[in-house]
Amino acid sequence: MKDINQNQKVLLTGAECFLGGAIVRKLAAQNVPVKVLTRNLVGNHKIPKSNGIVVEKMSDQSNLLVKHLEGINTVISTLSLVREKRRVFDICSDYQANIQLLQEMKKAGIRKFIYVEAPYSYLHKNQRIIEEKNYFLLKLKESKIDYTIISTNGTFCNFNSFLIMANKGRIYLFGKGNEKFNPIDIKDLAGACIDAITIKHNHLCIGGPEILTIKEIANIAFDAYGKHPKIIHIPFCLKKIILWVVHKFNTKNNLPCLNYMENQVLGIKYGNLRLSSFFKEQAKVVSPFST
Repeated sequence: MKDINQNQKVLLTGAECFLGGAIVRKLAAQNVPVKVLTRNLVGNHKIPKSNGIVVEKMSDQSNLLVKHLEGINTVISTLSLVREKRRVFDICSDYQANIQLLQEMKKAGIRKFIYVEAPYSYLHKNQRIIEEKNYFLLKLKESKIDYTIISTNGTFCNFNSFLIMANKGRIYLFGKGNEKFNPIDIKDLAGACIDAITIKHNHLCIGGPEILTIKEIANIAFDAYGKHPKIIHIPFCLKKIILWVVHKFNTKNNLPCLNYMENQVLGIKYGNLRLSSFFKEQAKVVSPFST
């Protein structure tokens, strides 16, 4: 991760997610002033306490948004990742909040907008959400603001469901499991988001240092528990009906990894943290955290 000029002042929205908190911590470590907008001022443990961090309640009113943007050089939005137990209406509201933020940025003359796109398994199939997202991206590209869209084919925690299945003794894969990914650790992804402040790219697909097949990821999950691999291969022809049943009746939504079992675009290799180390740390707890 590159050092950032301390004359920078960054505004972050979406600090309620793990990535948002990691970005704030890395900026604070470089003594870069950060203003954090959050919908919940109470009990947000992901936002660290530091002299250079200002936390404000996010407002949907234009006149208050202008005040939030005073003195800001760069805006980083991770709103699309704030998804735990969210309703369709709330998710669409996040895209609308991004559009409103973009409009006020143009008025304030802010030079850079960094938008972190939700990974594949988070993309809800509700048509309204897809339309809201596409409309926001269109407005971003038309805005004439210097922007960078950051996407991934998954973070380590998105693949945490492999640990859940491995802990139960079996992992289910569609097909042979030869699809390739290079998932990235949240801390490394936070570094890539900060690097985007000073680079000129409109779209970056960021991945971790290792390219792994789905089957290799399954084996790493078993290895984290010291268990012999038991992998059940499901024919691809059954995929649609199985995913429908899982999403219909699996109210905890703890098997998002099933969505990943198709070809993805590999990301630019970035960082040095490895999935095997992450899985071993998560395997030490009784119930690995949910995505």
